[in-house]
Amino acid sequence: MLNKNIFGILTTFCLMGLVIIGLPGCSKKIVNENTDSNVTIAISTKASAIEMSELANLFILTVEADDIPVPLFFPLTLEGSFLTGQVIVPVGLNRKFIINAYNLPIDVIDFTGTLIYQGTDSADVIFNSTVTVNIDMFPVVPLMKVIPRINSERISSMEMGQSFVADVYVYNVPDVNYVSFNLSCPTTNSLINYFDVKLGADVPADSRVSHEGGGASVTVWLDRPNLAGPLVDALGNAHLLTFYFNSHSDTDADFDTTTTEINQIILDRGSGDLSNPFPLDSLYLESATVELIRPIEIVK
Repeated sequence: MLNKNIFGILTTFCLMGLVIIGLPGCSKKIVNENTDSNVTIAISTKASAIEMSELANLFILTVEADDIPVPLFFPLTLEGSFLTGQVIVPVGLNRKFIINAYNLPIDVIDFTGTLIYQGTDSADVIFNSTVTVNIDMFPVVPLMKVIPRINSERISSMEMGQSFVADVYVYNVPDVNYVSFNLSCPTTNSLINYFDVKLGADVPADSRVSHEGGGASVTVWLDRPNLAGPLVDALGNAHLLTFYFNSHSDTDADFDTTTTEINQIILDRGSGDLSNPFPLDSLYLESATVELIRPIEIVK
């Protein structure tokens, strides 16, 4: 069983890019106190080239600079695929833009949220100009997540009968030499079937994977021969594995989503026999939900 502190959050994967636009209509103009000149700031942000998730539910933009005595804070609102907000930033050099994404439990009254993602960039805010700030956001907590996709496109829905893959990533999990977990796509009508698994793009070339299972569930073991070293990079990040699934058409199915779930996790920094396990109570876990679309029946 996983520790109860691990978050099994269902990711909708509709967030292909997060954008904050400082334009009239969706935010205030950014105007210097001593001039009528307008400055427009467009901030484009993405979550380490993969989608944000419901794990992050509170977004704050902070602006800092040497000549701004107190940092400026602006709450952002997630609207569909975009973060929007109203901001006023004085013009000047070397403005530092920071976006923090928190997990804030719904039943918490006082702010005790956990910072999950963070990204930052700097730019000069000049009179009568448009300033573009690009922010890549990365997890700042130990995180394991699964990303479903078809070809190179990450998906939130697919037509029944299509094949898809599920990539598994870890972040901030240092010195892991051995990984084991179960990945499943539980459905009521056995529409999803696992058929293969391959090494991820980031693991060392001598890594090896073994697996067993059938139907919609597979258990995998990943390590390197003779404990040759960690499976992750110096920051504890890696694209570990890619799983391959088929789906079947069933117009009588009584559901429209499937969930890719990870459980029975072992992350070991020793020999694989739990001699030095990574503490699972500090690990955040993001599963994923994909909508299954029934094929359109053609009536002749």
